[in-house]
Amino acid sequence: MTTIHDVTRAAGVSPATVSRVTNGNAAVDPALAARVREAMRRLDYRPNTAARRRAAPAATCGP
Repeated sequence: MTTIHDVTRAAGVSPATVSRVTNGNAAVDPALAARVREAMRRLDYRPNTAARRRAAPAATCGP
């Protein structure tokens, strides 16, 4: 299974940049985003949905 770290090495960027591209953050330079997407395509990278759910903010109960 390809990890975000495999993509960072292939694209020469940080994990934060790969995360921003995956989440569609507009603050990433378009050329850099294209490089990350190409690395993701070459490596057949698929974000881990279980990990994404764990990283989501937890709902709180009460005030």
